[in-house]
Amino acid sequence: MGKLTKQLAAVSLRWPLRPEALTAFLIVLWACELFAVQETTLHEHHYYAWHQPFLHRGVRGILDVLTCTILVTMLPRLALGLVMSGGLIFSAVVLSFENYSGHPLSATMMTSTAGEGASVADAGVAMLPGLAWLLAFTLVIKLVILWRLRTHHRRPRRERMMRSARLGLAYVAIIGVLNFYKPFTLLLGWESVGGIGSLYGYAPTWAAELILLDNEEILERALVRGETRSDRLGRRDADFPIGARLVFLQVESLDASAMAHEIEGRPVTPELRRLAKTSMSYVIRSEKRTGSCDADFTAIMGGLPSLDMPNYKIAGFPFAESFVKELRDGGVLTSAVHNVKGAFFNRRSAFERIGFDRLYFLEELKRSEKLPFEKWAILDHDMLNWAAADLAATEAKQFSLVITATSHVPFRYTPNKYREFYKGNNDLVPSYLDSIHYVDSAIGAFVDALPSGTIVVIYGDHGAYVGSQEYGYENRKYDGVPLVPFLIHQAGGDLSALQHTQGQELATSGELTLLDMMTYIHGVTRRSAMGLRLPAPAP
Repeated sequence: MGKLTKQLAAVSLRWPLRPEALTAFLIVLWACELFAVQETTLHEHHYYAWHQPFLHRGVRGILDVLTCTILVTMLPRLALGLVMSGGLIFSAVVLSFENYSGHPLSATMMTSTAGEGASVADAGVAMLPGLAWLLAFTLVIKLVILWRLRTHHRRPRRERMMRSARLGLAYVAIIGVLNFYKPFTLLLGWESVGGIGSLYGYAPTWAAELILLDNEEILERALVRGETRSDRLGRRDADFPIGARLVFLQVESLDASAMAHEIEGRPVTPELRRLAKTSMSYVIRSEKRTGSCDADFTAIMGGLPSLDMPNYKIAGFPFAESFVKELRDGGVLTSAVHNVKGAFFNRRSAFERIGFDRLYFLEELKRSEKLPFEKWAILDHDMLNWAAADLAATEAKQFSLVITATSHVPFRYTPNKYREFYKGNNDLVPSYLDSIHYVDSAIGAFVDALPSGTIVVIYGDHGAYVGSQEYGYENRKYDGVPLVPFLIHQAGGDLSALQHTQGQELATSGELTLLDMMTYIHGVTRRSAMGLRLPAPAP
């Protein structure tokens, strides 16, 4: 990069362009970068007239040019270079977030999950699209232009500030007029960050979010979402017998596509295939909006998670009335086991408020149970072996939520000695297939070690959001959401005959969601012989 910068600088000395032309080129180049990032990440799904896409892009382009002109006119060269460099970091963050999650980064998400993002920064780098690397190259060009302009006369500071003030007033006036056309207050209703941002860009949209969406508003929206119920499966399938133990095994980035995928005739997930033969088996949607904690929130609370930020981080969110509370009131010992730190997505604090009897995060498993720690988490094999032994250690009625971590993006947490298919290949898809193959073997060993009769519900927290024609692997999706498997298995038993929807489109298409399935599971548990002392709700 240093050699390239020197070459560009040498060429720039021979540029015959006047300073005004170079400045104009700098502004246009920067504005085009902003526009490209916005086009890649901000998605509007509510156009009502043919001209609106063109109108939104035209207005946003004008705002981008105004923004860049104000900054170039007002800031000293050093400050301008720092802002441009910071712009590359901004672009990398929003591009990698959108590439992984499928939706644009919001201000509330950015401020509430910055710690989680920093802890898996390597995942963000792995998810960077090619555009980010192009922007790194154009940053060099912009800095070279700034260096070239240093030898030329600049207008007096007072004159520059007056010009920036006039441009700033024009910017504010345009925003004010647009707010009559598409008000920011729509963020309080049905409109998304992508929809508002498609007209205004990121900065005004984020500013409006931070002003409009205080914790009280976010809490109210989360409560409404949390009350949402869905029961598409209903009682089409029979109840399954729940004895002394019920386990929810939430698997990180478990694609439904991985269940069917083979490499040179070898299945990537042979254990899950084996378990599926004697299980009630479904393919469902489990959408990730604020993080993997969305899935365990739905599993525990039986409602939809917040779209604004993780529910576990919303001050004042009520967790008392939960599936866990019902189980505890029924005399069931409840546990949560996760092989990362309890601060990740604030799970420890939330799970304490939810009322789990026992919590085992990385801190407990590493300190008390002496499980080895690698990189950011305990390996799934070690954690699942311990969890199976813990479930077998007591005859008390038990419920355990077990959450894995090894197959987290960028899928490079599996030691190379456990990679079966693509040793040394760190591309996303090969890394994912090797990682989920390792996790599959850990799941098989876990289920086989469970006491006979244990019901274990296995599901993906969300899909892997990766695919590659080069490796012949693509996600199955429904309405743009990667699909995940959902298995209801009985250790030592066969539940497949209880699934009357087996092979039907409802069970295999992705029409069902994680909320549909958890509604069914909760209902079966309430009606079961597990010993709950609560009346079953009316059908």
